[in-house]
Amino acid sequence: MLRTLSVMVIVVLLGIVVSAASAQRFLGKDVPGWLAELAKGDDKARRNAAFALGKMGFAAADAVPALLRALTTDSSVKVRDAAAFALGEIVRNAKQMAAADPKYDAYLAKALDKELVRHLTRALKDEAWQVRRSAAFALGCLEKDGLAGREALEEALSDPAPQVRQNAAWALGRSSVDAVAKLRGALADADPYVKRDAVQSLDLLTYEEPTALRPALPDLLRLCSDTDSEVRRASVKVLIRLVSPKDAKEAIEPLRRVVANAEEDREIRVNAALALANIGGTSATAAIDVLINALHHGDLDVRRQAAAAVGKFGKEAARAVGDLITALKDQDVEVRQHAAMALGDIGPSAEAAVPALVALLTNTAEHAEARKAAGAALKQIGNNVAAIQAVPRLVAMIANRADEAAVRERAVWALQVHGLELRKMDGVVAAFVKVVNEPKTKANRMLRYTCACILGVLQRGDADPAALDTLADFLHDTDVAIYEGVQATAQGSGIESGTGKTVVKELSVGDARVNAVEALQYIGAARVGSRADIVRQLRMLADDPKTFRDLRKKCIELLRELGS
Repeated sequence: MLRTLSVMVIVVLLGIVVSAASAQRFLGKDVPGWLAELAKGDDKARRNAAFALGKMGFAAADAVPALLRALTTDSSVKVRDAAAFALGEIVRNAKQMAAADPKYDAYLAKALDKELVRHLTRALKDEAWQVRRSAAFALGCLEKDGLAGREALEEALSDPAPQVRQNAAWALGRSSVDAVAKLRGALADADPYVKRDAVQSLDLLTYEEPTALRPALPDLLRLCSDTDSEVRRASVKVLIRLVSPKDAKEAIEPLRRVVANAEEDREIRVNAALALANIGGTSATAAIDVLINALHHGDLDVRRQAAAAVGKFGKEAARAVGDLITALKDQDVEVRQHAAMALGDIGPSAEAAVPALVALLTNTAEHAEARKAAGAALKQIGNNVAAIQAVPRLVAMIANRADEAAVRERAVWALQVHGLELRKMDGVVAAFVKVVNEPKTKANRMLRYTCACILGVLQRGDADPAALDTLADFLHDTDVAIYEGVQATAQGSGIESGTGKTVVKELSVGDARVNAVEALQYIGAARVGSRADIVRQLRMLADDPKTFRDLRKKCIELLRELGS
């Protein structure tokens, strides 16, 4: 999408009126003018005409048949070369414009001449390597519309000219995951550009089917030590997305060597550190110092990824706490959010960050995602002096209905670290009671559920009636799982492979109604047994074999306590 938007911006800047494509001109001539040159000019003129038509992109869709004739019949290598390349440019631009606006589908249909793939495939056997190179490029521009030419492109990976092999490797990345096996072979090519483009194509293909890249892991790890920096750059970038803790035995050492090489390109070292973070564990901690440095000196995308990645080493990353506290004040909200997540992952060893996290959580001017991350982090860090000192601020925040409910819920999480001591803390129980008595809304559903469960534990038989009402609602809610935390996976970044990001995914398991039943157990049989609606729902859940196992077990236990 970004690529398409960039093309659209360029079109506007050049003053091209896309609604009148046939009237577009390049170097003073329109499409008919350049077609005349292609048909009648000398070798140089015909070559220039083919080049110009390619630069006109989708506007020259009507020129495809003439360019195909030039590709298949012209005696000049330079003309055939330019014609093949122009066909690729026209198709690529037509695809980009059609993706941005369906009204350009007609231009794309003209560009996708029914003879196009056949002639380009034949051109891969042309006597001139220049023509074969450009034909491979054009087939790549066809993407999945050129699937019929995939086998010919795979054969071209053995072409004697490295330029042809390189373009064939590039083109196969736009076809099908069926090309993965042949591309793996290209990873051993003698030419570094072939290897680099083969790596990038494997990466591109496996976004659709990530497991298809797994067999190439040993090849990519070997390329981490390649003599060419661009091959190393591409390989390490792919490994970030490919490796996981299960690859520790074979992947850590090659990546650790990259990280430890002070002479290595900085981007490559950072990406190797991100890959190590995705593996995690004590054996991968060589990445921590590189990630800390990236927190301070990387560009925005790198800072975002480094902030999240350093926390994946847990308590081993305790030396990064001060740097992450600084990152909580970064100008970018994602850096702040990821730094908070990392501090939570470090756990109790990040105690020094509690005041800064409380400030972030209670700042109503802050972005909700950063505040939520701060609340979750406070829960993970646990109970300490600073956490106790923060109680009044958190209580005031929870009681403030003007604040966002999802963020207030994370403040409740932060308070949970104090356990039963919450009974003795001023204003805590009253704030929770206030929440369960709020009008029901979709936004405050989870906040009310959480507060009701805690009130069941704290107040027990004296639980506020609204807490029982809320727990009754909770028992009917089939769409709530138990929150386990977040999983942050770095994707890497770089000039060749494009901007990466950190994928943040919330993890949850089971059925959270287990918590509601446990709260009812604390409240006790005397209060719960008087609520026919609650008893009826407990029976229904206990009798249903499809009920989540732990929930069903808890319901049966409570019903026995109730004598039902």
